[in-house]
Parts: sequence; structure tokens; C-alpha cells
Amino acid sequence: MKMRIPPLLLVLFLCTCVRAHADTVDPAFNRVIARSGLQLRSAPSTASASLALIPFNETVSVLSTCDMGYDTIGSLRNLHRERQGADDELIFHDTPITGVWIMAAYGQDTGFLFNAYLHSLPAAPRNLIDRGRDFIAFRAGYELEDVLPVNFRYYGVYGTEGKFELREVTLSYVTVHAPGYSYLTYVVEDFAHLHLIIGAKQALREHHFAGYGFFETLEVTCSTINDLQAVLKDRIGVNCEQRYGQEFVTDTYVNHRSGSYSLAVEPLGSVVHLSAIGDIDGDGQPDFLTYQESESGIEVLHLSSQAQPGRASKPAAILLDFGCC
Repeated sequence: MKMRIPPLLLVLFLCTCVRAHADTVDPAFNRVIARSGLQLRSAPSTASASLALIPFNETVSVLSTCDMGYDTIGSLRNLHRERQGADDELIFHDTPITGVWIMAAYGQDTGFLFNAYLHSLPAAPRNLIDRGRDFIAFRAGYELEDVLPVNFRYYGVYGTEGKFELREVTLSYVTVHAPGYSYLTYVVEDFAHLHLIIGAKQALREHHFAGYGFFETLEVTCSTINDLQAVLKDRIGVNCEQRYGQEFVTDTYVNHRSGSYSLAVEPLGSVVHLSAIGDIDGDGQPDFLTYQESESGIEVLHLSSQAQPGRASKPAAILLDFGCC
């Protein structure tokens, strides 16, 4: 039998809260972002009884703009990384999932929710089914504008020192609350050595592969290309021509099993910065992550499995870039 908070007890909670903590809860943060659903509880504690399991993407009614207690529930494993010591060792740090309990109603039930698993609806809500793209990609640890489409399978590129792995990951979401600022980010089981998330409508093959990059970029130009071939192994090249007494890149291309294909970068004079190289999609041919200079600059994922030799390769994905947490 479901429990409901008696009206008198509800009034006492609200009155106590208003006296102690005014205006600490944003009622616009009312959408459930926990993929497995969020428990509505009879008291502000995980030890209390569950009144209802609210499904992912459902909205609730926030009943008070004051909190019912601060709490920490779990942590994001190895979310933050830094280099320390004489050997420049990479150190990982867990980040606690913190938030406050709020009073809310869902359907006929009134109870308490932990607000790290609530977020606001975007100004222009998106459909959770994305039919316009085949791939999504973004760097590890970035903020998100909104939850990601549910009709994609998601994969993490993990690795270090030239040895990488593509493996499927389960994404969930959490709202990080900081003084004066809250943002949405995603959760995977472990962030250690995670460099890139790729969403694909069709299943990708989980595998290990040799690769370069993710840590720094190489500038691919007419003058540098020969020096880079030790790293690139003749897999990438440029076409150049003289204009106005200077050399300009007219095309950047990839050597493919049945020819070559263009990376479809900006026109004359553009510079390509190579961020990563490796067989990410598991088809036996090299794939590339590039940063392309433009007015704002974009980072682009090129997958050889999507390329058509002899033609410009459309980006498999332009990386989402909403700012780093």
C-alpha cells in the first residue's frame, strides 16, 4: 500500500523549510534524468520508503523553493584528471554526486526527490528519437545541452600510450550543482582514460586498436607533412599549390584501400590539426579526429567506413562542444 505525507506534516515541512532555507531550489529543474527512473520517497533519505518510481524524462511538480537537506549519493569515478610529480603521472579523482532533497508531487503522490537526478527542459525540447544523424560524438567530461537520443548505441574510446579500445557504455545523467550554476553531464561506469564518446545507430564492433593522439594535436600543412609521416605512416597527405608567392593547402586526403578520399576540410588556405588517428570503427582502415580552423573552429570525426574513395568524405560527426566541466 502506498504511503502519502499527511497534510499537517506537509505544512510543517514547508514552514520549517521557509524559515531555514529560502529560495535554494529552482522549480524549473523538474524533469527526471535518471535513465532507470527516480524514486519518490516518503522522507528526504534513501533509507525511506518508496512511494513511486518516476520514469526517465517525466516531469514532476516542485512544491517548495527551499531544500529539505543536503546529501551525497554515489560518485563519478575518475571524472577529473591531472598530471602530478616529476614523471608527470596522470592522476584521477572521483567527483561526488551531491544535491539536495526537494518536495515534489507526481500524479497522486507527494514526497521527496534527490535533485541531482533532475534537470530543466531546454528552451526548445528535442525529440528523444533522432532521425537526422547516424553518428554523435563528443569529448569526455563535457557538459550537455540536453539528454542524448535514445535510438543510438553509445561507445567509449579508452586508452593510453598508443593502445586504445572501443567498448560499449551505458550512459546515464546527473546535474552538477555549483554555487550560482548548474549543468547537465553524463555518467559512465568509469571515466579513467576515456577520451571520446561515439553514438551510432548501427552497432559498432568492440575491439582494441593501435592509435595516436587524443592528448595533443599535429598541424598538417604543406611544410610539415613530410616530418609527420613517421606518425601518419603515409595514411594522410595534402595537396598544395603556390599562390601569391605562398604555399596553400588545397586538399587534405586519406589513403584508402581502394584509393583515397578527401577529409572535406575548409577551402584554400585552411589548416588541419590532427587530434587522433586509429581504426576506431573496426573496419581495418584508419579513422581521424581533426580540428579544423574556421571562425569558431570545429572538431570533426572522420570514419573510413563512411567514406567513398575518390570523393570528399562528409564528417561522420561534428563533435558536440558545450564547454568543459
